[in-house]
This record gives sequence, C-alpha cells and structure tokens, in this order.
Amino acid sequence: GLEWIFLLFFAIALLAQFLAPRYIPVIYWSNVVLVSVVGTLVTDLLTDTLGVTLWATTPVAALVLSAVFALWFRFEGTLAMHSIYTTRREAWYWLTVLATFILGTALGDLLMDAGGLGFYPATILFGCLFVLVLVVDGVPRIMQLKWQVNPVLGFWAASVPAFRRLSR
Repeated sequence: GLEWIFLLFFAIALLAQFLAPRYIPVIYWSNVVLVSVVGTLVTDLLTDTLGVTLWATTPVAALVLSAVFALWFRFEGTLAMHSIYTTRREAWYWLTVLATFILGTALGDLLMDAGGLGFYPATILFGCLFVLVLVVDGVPRIMQLKWQVNPVLGFWAASVPAFRRLSR
C-alpha cells in the first residue's frame, strides 16, 4: 500500500527534476526526501514483508550499489558530481542515491537489530564514520597537503553513513 504511494510521488518528483530546465531547490530536495523514503521502504519490503534477512539484504545491496557505480562509470567515464549535466547522468545519479539509501538502511538495520547495537550506538557509529570521511577528506584540503582524497570518492564514501541517518 504505502510503498506504492511514495513510489508514485517519487516518480512524479523525479520526472519534474528531469524536465526542469535548471536546478530548482524545491524539486531537488523533494526528490532527496522521497528517495530516502523509497529506499527505506525497499529495504523494509525485502526484510519485513518478503522475509529476506538483513544478513542477505545488506551484501546484496552493497553489490547492487557497486554494480550501479561500475555501470555508471563504464557508460559515462566519470562519477563526478560536477559532471552531471545530462539527463542520462542525472538518471545514474538518482539510481545511485536510491541504491545508497537501500544499503544505508540495510546496513544500519543490520547493525542495530541483527548486530545487537541498538539505535543510539548505531547512530553514533554512523556519525563517526561520516566524520571520519570528512576529516580524511577535508583536513588535507584545508591544510593544502600534497596527498588528498579523490573528491568523488570522498563524496560517495560519506553518502552511506549520511544517507543512513536521513532515512530513519
């Protein structure tokens, strides 16, 4: 029931995003909110309704996300945020964000529920992972060190822990 309503809203918002002639914040952020809900609902559908364990869902979600990245790079030659200026690249971006939310939810639920961490410790763990990526990525840039994390890797590495917190 509810999954289909949010999926419909997401499809409509995504269509509006693709048809927009430029960046329109309300459309973009509506998509971010809806993709977080849909990604969470996909994980919940798999685990709660279909009975797929989190131990199976999480690695499969990681493989799906890896496959999306590989295919995006194969067809577009880049995963850079600043290169998303075609509808096809934007489609890859939203598919990646959806897969990231699915993985973030599955991994978070695995750690909270099946892993026995509970809500607050899992939230702290994901927060620490996010901060770790920011530090490893940001400090060398701020200090203008010779060694720096690839900005594309830094962005997407921060996405799973960050998107996990947005989805619950």
